[in-house]
Amino acid sequence: MTQLPTLTPFSGQVPNKQTMDKDTFANSVHTYLNYFNDSFVPETNALVTNLIVFAGEIQEFIDTANQTVEEIDQIKTDTISAKDAAVDAANQAHTEYLNAKQERELAKNYANADEDVQVESGYYSAKHYMLKTQAIMAGAVAQLPEGTIDDAAIGTNVTWSSSKIDNELKKFASTASVIDGGSANSVADAIIDGGSANNAA
Repeated sequence: MTQLPTLTPFSGQVPNKQTMDKDTFANSVHTYLNYFNDSFVPETNALVTNLIVFAGEIQEFIDTANQTVEEIDQIKTDTISAKDAAVDAANQAHTEYLNAKQERELAKNYANADEDVQVESGYYSAKHYMLKTQAIMAGAVAQLPEGTIDDAAIGTNVTWSSSKIDNELKKFASTASVIDGGSANSVADAIIDGGSANNAA
């Protein structure tokens, strides 16, 4: 920044015709004119020159300040845009979180919703179908009439148990091996070719 010069103050007597005699007045005028010529005028010219330079520096400062204001306005605009973008991103993330939470809840309901409870219109859970299947299987066993399994009887409306059938096949296999004298590796072999049933007992 330009340093402005200071003006040298007049140190002599200011000419005054009314209070001075002719010689004193003449000397004071001479001294005063010398002050103007030697100090006041040169210092004033230097001051004016420096003021012009100073004015240019002030204008440069003003221009810089205006540019700074524009930059601050741009920063403000960018900040607002960044804030809006952050708010949009946060809202989007919140929406996605809610959607994921709903999807998780829906998946949970499709797995665990109780029997005959619709998860969505016309759609039921895996638990619903499991319970329905268990009920059908239990019903199928329960529908066998009392006395259907009877190891002591033979008829069209009764049947032997699996244990009874297995024992009878083993007896037949053992008898077949004695009759034909062959060698059978299984009950089925003994029945087919009359061989010795190694698994029959």
